[in-house]
Amino acid sequence: QQQQQQQQQQQQQDPAGALPAAQAAEQAASQVAGGDKFWTVVLPRQQGEKLGAVIATTQHERGGLYVKAVRPGSMVDNFNQRSPSEAVEVGHYIMSINGKQDWTAIRDELTAPETHEFVIDLRAETAS
Repeated sequence: QQQQQQQQQQQQQDPAGALPAAQAAEQAASQVAGGDKFWTVVLPRQQGEKLGAVIATTQHERGGLYVKAVRPGSMVDNFNQRSPSEAVEVGHYIMSINGKQDWTAIRDELTAPETHEFVIDLRAETAS
């Protein structure tokens, strides 16, 4: 029943099903819950390329690793310029990278040469 209600709401918002696939995916990937925005970005990685975000090594009390800086010219900086509405910025929290959530596992994922993309789940505190 809940699924039917969601489908009806979606049809009311876009009766012809005309939302472009990318826009629909962006809407689904970006959610607001409890005053926070949650979204996922996918960054393809060239061999040896580094993420370019400086992150805290301890978990925040509400979850996630705090983004302390973004290095100019890095993967993250280039992504931010291409996709400002989904940007990874100082003050955001990395909830996971490729499913890894704690600092040690994330560090290992970031340095593994066989990692070809980073799937990053993010959280940002929003003004209430």
